[in-house]
Amino acid sequence: MRPNDLIWNYWVNNYLLGNTPPAFDILYWNADTTRLPAGLHGDYIDLYATNPFVNPGKLTLNGIAVDMRQVKADSYVIAGVTDHITPWKGAYRTAGILSDSATFVLSNAGHLQSLLNPPNNPKASYMIGPFNSAGPDAFQAGAEKRRGSWWLDWRDWLHARSGEEISAPTSVGSEHHPATTPAPGTYVFDQ
Repeated sequence: MRPNDLIWNYWVNNYLLGNTPPAFDILYWNADTTRLPAGLHGDYIDLYATNPFVNPGKLTLNGIAVDMRQVKADSYVIAGVTDHITPWKGAYRTAGILSDSATFVLSNAGHLQSLLNPPNNPKASYMIGPFNSAGPDAFQAGAEKRRGSWWLDWRDWLHARSGEEISAPTSVGSEHHPATTPAPGTYVFDQ
């Protein structure tokens, strides 16, 4: 799991030498905790324990057992070739779970960098293609290699599957869901 990059350099620089960590935009999000509610945390643990995405009937929503094999929707699955938390070959199997018409994208970056890869990044590249049931190596051998970020392709993919464009609402809330407080809300002030 890349201990020299992800553990030891921080241990030596920050703890042993007492240096202030350098600013690093990709990791800035670590300081923004989600305050995950206990119930949602429990639901996540249940997801890991039962793996309902490959075990039909292990998850029930509104009284209906979920079977991902019955979902017939296009999917766009993204992974990072150097992702140390979710190895791309494992993420590739997700495309096979979701649908037969899945598009798989393999970004040239790591965990967060795969997603936070803006369109103007000159170092970005990715591989793209349909899910190949022969496996991730077969996908990689036959995928189209492209320069740039996958974001523009995703934009076009979404546009092709979206309805007619409509104007954004001119006011916040609705008759059924009225606005109660100005953005960002009051929860940000809770300690």
